[in-house]
Amino acid sequence: MKQPVTFKEFAKSPYTAILFMALMAVGYLQYQNQNILLSTIQDLNDKVERAEELAKERQDQLIEHLQKAQFNEK
Repeated sequence: MKQPVTFKEFAKSPYTAILFMALMAVGYLQYQNQNILLSTIQDLNDKVERAEELAKERQDQLIEHLQKAQFNEK
């Protein structure tokens, strides 16, 4: 694999070399941060779906309980 910048070019212009490495590091960190955010969003979506399912189950149980209580009053 060919390197984007050779050592000779780094030696001729150390400031440019440092800026190039900093740019590469920032790009990598941005990519990593995006992946972390996407996985966090997916995890939270899964939790929301589970919470909605649980709320629906509890609501159905409450309705059933209230219907039984109303039936027993008659």
